[in-house]
Amino acid sequence: MHYSSDNGFNWNIITRPPGVSDVYTIIEVGADTIFMGTNADIGRLFMTTDQGDNWIEKGDGYFNSTTAIRSLLYASDGAIYAGTSPNAEVFVSVDGGDTWISTGVLSGANTVYKLIEATKAGVRQDSTFLFAATGPNGDVFRGLLFVIGIDEEKNIIDNSMIPQVLYKTPVRGDFMLLNISVNNQQSAKLKILNATGTIVGQSNHRLKQGNNSLKIAMNGFSQGIYFLCLDMGNQYIIRKVVRLR
Repeated sequence: MHYSSDNGFNWNIITRPPGVSDVYTIIEVGADTIFMGTNADIGRLFMTTDQGDNWIEKGDGYFNSTTAIRSLLYASDGAIYAGTSPNAEVFVSVDGGDTWISTGVLSGANTVYKLIEATKAGVRQDSTFLFAATGPNGDVFRGLLFVIGIDEEKNIIDNSMIPQVLYKTPVRGDFMLLNISVNNQQSAKLKILNATGTIVGQSNHRLKQGNNSLKIAMNGFSQGIYFLCLDMGNQYIIRKVVRLR
C-alpha cells in the first residue's frame, strides 16, 4: 500500500502487516482510523490509527471461510460491512471491527467487489439500502440497511418527541430486557424483523404511564441483525438489535 501527501504527484510505501500479499480495499472509519481488507490465505482485516505506521488485526477468526476481504463500507449507522470471496459472503460489525456477524451468502456470486449505501429519494430515512456489486455474473444485490415496507403511511416522529426506549445490544442471553417510558397509558404492538424485513416475532402489550419493562424472548433467534418495531398508533419506533451467541 502507498500514500501520497501532495495530491498524488509522489507516492510512498507503507509497511504492510506480516503475511499480507494483496490489499484489496481500504476505508476511513472516523478520524485517523483506517481499515484495510487483505488476502493472506484467509481474509484478514487490519486497522491503523497512526497513518499506517502500525497495524492491528481486527476480527481474527471470523473470516476463516474466506480467502480475501474484497470490499469494505462504513455505514451511516456506524456499522462496518465487509464483502468477501470466494463465497460472496457479507459480514457486519457493530463494535468497531472486533466481532463480526455473517449477513449471508449472495447466491450465484463468488466475489463482492463493491458495497455502497443509498437512500431512495422521497423515501423516509429508514428505507436505506445496501448494494453489493459482485462477480462472476455481474449481479448487483440489494439488501436492507434499515427496515422498510411496514405501514408506510405511519408517521415517524422526531426523536425528541418519542417515548424513551432503552436496551442493551448485542444480546447474548435467552432474553432481552426492553425498558419503555411513556407519558400515558396506551397499547403497543411489538414486531421483530430479521435483516431481510421478514417478521419473525410479534406480541401485544399494554403500557402503563411511566416506565415499563418488557422481557423479550431471544432464545429461538439465530445470530444476526434484527429490528424492533414498536407500533403505538400514531407513534412508530424502530431500533436495531444485534444477536450474538
